Amino acid sequence: MLRRGCALLIVLFVALLMAMVVTCPKASDHKEVLKTVLKDATDEKIGNALGEDLFSSVMKVAGQMTVGTTTDMVVDRLLRVDDYYLFSVGRVFIAGREYTVSVGVLNHVFAPDKEDVLKLVERYGI
Repeated sequence: MLRRGCALLIVLFVALLMAMVVTCPKASDHKEVLKTVLKDATDEKIGNALGEDLFSSVMKVAGQMTVGTTTDMVVDRLLRVDDYYLFSVGRVFIAGREYTVSVGVLNHVFAPDKEDVLKLVERYGI
């Protein structure tokens, strides 16, 4: 009975490893998640900074378009994703320092959410 249970555990472990390899997120998945989070955070920051009149609405749309394009370029340029077959890690290099910004496993990318990004903006005055 003990051998059967041990064999079952080994089979389940191998199946989990295979599932992790098959569903490991790619670099494009990391980029899309980070772009979405950054765009949402900047949209909220721009929206909070502007009023509700017509001029503010036009400026908000122009700002969102500019930020969207800039965010795409920055993420594409700065993000490096290392694939470890079972999981993947997204890193950025800024001013000679490396920062881990995302981790992907089982077809999901874990990254800071909009609130975390806004806290960093407040903290560093970006």
